Amino acid sequence: MWIGFDDSNVAPCQQEQPGGAGRQGGQQKADREEEEGGLQDLLGKFSRLKLCGQAVISRETPGTATHIGELPQEVVQYILKWVVSAELDWVSLERCAQVCRALYLAARDSELWRLGCARLWGVAALQSGPLTDYRQLLIDRPRVLFGGCYVSKITYLREGERGYQDHETFRAWHVVEYNRFLRFFPGGQAVMVTSSDDAALVAKQLNTRACINLPAVMVGDYKIVENLLVCVLHKNKDVKKKINNRFGKRKGKREMMDYYEVPEQDFHMEFYISGAKFHNLEWKDYNMVSKYKSGAEKVDQFDLRDQRKFPMMKFRVVGSYHFESNSPLK
Repeated sequence: MWIGFDDSNVAPCQQEQPGGAGRQGGQQKADREEEEGGLQDLLGKFSRLKLCGQAVISRETPGTATHIGELPQEVVQYILKWVVSAELDWVSLERCAQVCRALYLAARDSELWRLGCARLWGVAALQSGPLTDYRQLLIDRPRVLFGGCYVSKITYLREGERGYQDHETFRAWHVVEYNRFLRFFPGGQAVMVTSSDDAALVAKQLNTRACINLPAVMVGDYKIVENLLVCVLHKNKDVKKKINNRFGKRKGKREMMDYYEVPEQDFHMEFYISGAKFHNLEWKDYNMVSKYKSGAEKVDQFDLRDQRKFPMMKFRVVGSYHFESNSPLK
């Protein structure tokens, strides 16, 4: 089905009036000035067309099925909420806006962008002052992107085992390479994983929130304060297993072997959101907090000066992340 814009009817405000070439030339000059405005005044221009009765979605061919142009405006807005979805797929909404002028007006509805901003930053963050253009706020204000993941490649040299016969002079060195992936979900959840596997394969595994059950994955929360991104992640807890001690017996029962206590570890990360369209994350701080059962805590600070181990993370688009919608924007 082709969705187009009905230009067959001429609005009364655009009909040619008699009055000579002078009036016609003035109208042409006004039209040129309006065209020179370009994309900046499209919303106002299309709104005036709607008032003149032209902003409608028409059929290309006759049919008996209900056409989208026959639906009420409220239903069209609800469809667009499914397009954006709870995962905040703004790219798909912008593609819908490119279909015709009527959908362009529907996709620029302020309520859609207000709900998206509230889901991204919270309702309290939008109450700092009177705001009307939430779409412009979403464009200008630093934020994280959900249509892919942030990736950085780590490379370093590691000394291997020395030779058995010539262990004094011969030294083997290995080049170690792996990728660090960081993905964000609307609602404040973040996932990080490091892997030496193919980058496209690992990124595909982070498609849904079910990826938190993958091995060696760190999950947690994030918060954005101006252009500063703060993340607190932790590793999934392993189920503790106990092994029977076969060498000692007490009252006919085998003793249980106690293992060395492995503390719970929280990873605190801070990034600067930078780059064109917020595609880069620059490291600001990174530390690990170890928590023991006794209540003691130990903080280990990572040295971020080595750019080979902590390079800037860059955003990569993954098309499968927004392949389908599971719930509408609320």
